[in-house]
Amino acid sequence: MQYLAAFIYTASRMRTAVLLLAVLAVASLAGTFLEQGLPQTAYTDRIGPFWFSVFNVLGLFNVYAAPWFLAIGAVLAFSVTCCVWQNGPTILAMAKRPKKVPLQGVLKNWPVYKTYPAGRLTEVTEALSAIGYKHTFTSESGWQYYRTGVANRWGYFFTHIGVLVLCVAGLVSATAGWRGITNLAHGESYSATWVSEDGKRVSKALPFTLRNNGFGIDFYQTGMPSSFYTDISVLEGDKVVKEMEIAVNEPLFYQGYAIYQASFGDAGSDITFRLRRLRDDATATKALTARVRETVRNDTSGETVELVDFRPNTVEPIYYTEDQKNPSFTDVGPSVDYILRVPDKAPLQLRSYMQHPHLVGLGDGEGNYTPTPIGLNPAIDEGWPMLADLRRSYAAAKATQTDVDTLDLMKGVASRHLSGKPEGERFALAARVLQAAQVLEQTDLPAVLILDSFNHRMYTGLQVAYDPGADIFWLGSILLVLGATLMSLFGFGRVWIHHKGDTLTLAGQSGRAGILTALKEGLPSQEDEHAA
Repeated sequence: MQYLAAFIYTASRMRTAVLLLAVLAVASLAGTFLEQGLPQTAYTDRIGPFWFSVFNVLGLFNVYAAPWFLAIGAVLAFSVTCCVWQNGPTILAMAKRPKKVPLQGVLKNWPVYKTYPAGRLTEVTEALSAIGYKHTFTSESGWQYYRTGVANRWGYFFTHIGVLVLCVAGLVSATAGWRGITNLAHGESYSATWVSEDGKRVSKALPFTLRNNGFGIDFYQTGMPSSFYTDISVLEGDKVVKEMEIAVNEPLFYQGYAIYQASFGDAGSDITFRLRRLRDDATATKALTARVRETVRNDTSGETVELVDFRPNTVEPIYYTEDQKNPSFTDVGPSVDYILRVPDKAPLQLRSYMQHPHLVGLGDGEGNYTPTPIGLNPAIDEGWPMLADLRRSYAAAKATQTDVDTLDLMKGVASRHLSGKPEGERFALAARVLQAAQVLEQTDLPAVLILDSFNHRMYTGLQVAYDPGADIFWLGSILLVLGATLMSLFGFGRVWIHHKGDTLTLAGQSGRAGILTALKEGLPSQEDEHAA
């Protein structure tokens, strides 16, 4: 029993509750800055397998439902309960009319203890009224009780009950709440959402159907999205029961569910493209058509092209001059991301630009691309036969000698390919061919994609949230804010007055220094001291 009493005493102390609240606040930062409930593969791609395993053990991918987070919340609820259980009766007694007068020896130890001549009773009571004290009770023995700031006492209960309600809301949300993702292309309807359970996506049926009536994006002048929004209909059967245009931070609420605008992306745009094979004769293939997230394979050469993503507006950092310190973010038009696989080389993540086919975006494996000029335009044949001839000549010379003079090789190749062109055009084309040769030597690109045309289709990404603890949370928040406000604005103070014979005795007490100071300054000065 001794250890139990010590544990309850420690749990009921304010510093214990404050410490637990601080731990929960710090832990909540993970839920704020780390997107919750994604598939394991998404986290592994973003932070790597090592940090994924660390964060996964800590439960940071679903922090609000993590056992340790719920355990801290339970301990906090127990701490607040102990605090109210121990201190509540005393606080409540202060908020009500007192049942008895404290002992004279206790009153003498109160912070304010004064004696006056009995004739100054009216002067003292008027002074108390002037600083906000109200007469509440007169005992049978003649003691008068005054108090101020009684709302502070009720604020104590509101604050602590609010914390308890928030703990209950967190428990309900963690055990019964969930968040899912529903992606809808234009005109599509769906009556389910995908939620994360044990790192996997599983389908969860909805009691209604969501329909995407239209999706829109607004752009800045640079081409970067400034806002995006969706016209959503909620249907029960064939009947539309609610319609709304939702945007970021402007969700739709229906029957306890909240539908947020979360993302957008390509919904399988039709892409028409060719490949410029940079080995051998550097010829271009015939036009091919596929959808984003489809893979096109050439069984003869073994090469495959996996279309990863498409965007009609692509913002890239561009340096227009050599002296430019910071890049200019510019919309360079439509682009397609793809993964190129050939039998003798690791997969390459690349990006091709429709309006700038002479650029190729070199991917770093983390979703970032560096636009790199390759000298020649893959969309036209000019210069590519000459480049193929130069590379063959270079390979043949390299096989028989150590040092190869590229310029001498270039003269021979140029005489075979540029004899019919004007001198200025010969020089410009030869320079571009040399640049392409250098780029291919550095990158060993086996092929590049030529984006010819597209039929754009987009989806809107909706987050569907069901949180049965939300209303409980709001109740707890209101109680907590109300209690904290009452405790901040009002300071509780109490005064007992009694006159016996020619002596008037006054004793005052408060837990707030400002209230005591105001009481001392507001009372009349003592002209005479009388022994109690």
